[in-house]
Amino acid sequence: MSRSEKIKEQIGWFKVIFAVFAATLVSLLGWTATHYNKSEASIVYAAVFFILVLSFLLIKINKKAFQMMDELEEL
Repeated sequence: MSRSEKIKEQIGWFKVIFAVFAATLVSLLGWTATHYNKSEASIVYAAVFFILVLSFLLIKINKKAFQMMDELEEL
């Protein structure tokens, strides 16, 4: 497998992970928006924490994928 094919495969995996995290984030945001006043405070705090974590991970995955695309362009 050539270097460019390997990078393309890795970008493909990043796309899958990005999509799963994005769907999870949107679902969690929706749940939090509809249940923040009905749920216990600790559950809402946990949801907000995971929203922040997922947001951070999405940013990191996005940056890494764009770095790999730039690397692929240089080949």
